[in-house]
Amino acid sequence: MGFSPRYQLYESTLHTFTFSHLLLGEEIQLYFIIPKSKEHHFSFSQPGGQLESMRLPLCSDQNPNCIKSPIFTPTTGRHEHGLFNLYHAMDGATHLHILVIKEYEMAVYKKYWPNHIMLVLPTVFNGAGIVERNISLKQVLQQMESSPDVTQYGLCGLRKWSSQGSGPGRNMEPFTRGHLHDFTLLNVDLTQDVQYNQNRFTCDDVDFNLRVHSAGLLICRFNRFSVMKKQIITGGHCSFVIKTKYVCAPDSKHPFLAAPAQLLLERYLQHSSQSLFPLAARNSSHPVLSVDGYLNLGSQVMVCYVSSRPHSINISTTEVLFSGLLLYFCDSFVTASFLKKFHFLKGATLCVICPDRSTLRQTVVRLELEDEWRLRLRDEFQTANAKEDHPLFFLTGKHI
Repeated sequence: MGFSPRYQLYESTLHTFTFSHLLLGEEIQLYFIIPKSKEHHFSFSQPGGQLESMRLPLCSDQNPNCIKSPIFTPTTGRHEHGLFNLYHAMDGATHLHILVIKEYEMAVYKKYWPNHIMLVLPTVFNGAGIVERNISLKQVLQQMESSPDVTQYGLCGLRKWSSQGSGPGRNMEPFTRGHLHDFTLLNVDLTQDVQYNQNRFTCDDVDFNLRVHSAGLLICRFNRFSVMKKQIITGGHCSFVIKTKYVCAPDSKHPFLAAPAQLLLERYLQHSSQSLFPLAARNSSHPVLSVDGYLNLGSQVMVCYVSSRPHSINISTTEVLFSGLLLYFCDSFVTASFLKKFHFLKGATLCVICPDRSTLRQTVVRLELEDEWRLRLRDEFQTANAKEDHPLFFLTGKHI
């Protein structure tokens, strides 16, 4: 039953759901706040009433008044301004809508949206990235769900709205392969081995698109519909007002910023990329090579993404001379021999980013970076947040 202003039951129950998280290496406990009127969307153990799973329609179901895909809306700081009432957008169709919120905001969201299902993230995610998504109309979701072989795609989505539109004289294929933004239908079975970076604040969708594509999964964009993302000036990462430098030298006497380290890093790379990668500025012939992750380097620096995973799909780079190398949280798949496959301009910039100084030094040694790059201690930096907030560290260098 969809939400209707005429039908509001404020009574709800708190349920726990525990699962193992391989990336974090520990068990994660989630909290679900489920109104009594929405309990039919879930299965509970008997006896005991322990939350076990969601109840979802089958892909083969033909009910025209039912949306098969669950809708998750991650949100923070937007309990007053968020667009969470989907009853009219769904034309009254039965659907499962879940707000994904941070633990410290549980009380205020429950106060403003008492008849909504809420997934409360663990405390460890309080400082994690903020990802906002628009939602679709009933007709859009049903069109996508009824498409042939929809379960064969890793990701499905819509084209971004443009004032150019698809008017007279602008022929457009009904389906294309390409990046998806703002609205995605995720195949959780096919993409279960594709890691999603929960710490990201911006361009997380671009990063995940690239990971899905390099894993050999199909991405389908439905061009019949377009989506426009509403700009909400409150909440999200807009709530962090940063007026000073994003980074500083380690151990320096610098005023610390009350902002997450990941957000400081992303803003620094976006606004300082031309000085960090000078050979890449307005030079599309010599992009910056980014391994296993995409970070926004602004509009004037082109980035080439490659995956280090075995059997991954990468574009051919044998004829490319790169103007820089960006290594972000490298894992064991990135090796010295892998990096030696690529060629760089003399004076190209290296930027290695790690969660702490010890890992940064270990990465430099493990990848034998000093063989081809000139590295100096004075070119080591950290995000300008307090030590207890776990700053990120990075080292820059020049290709010899």
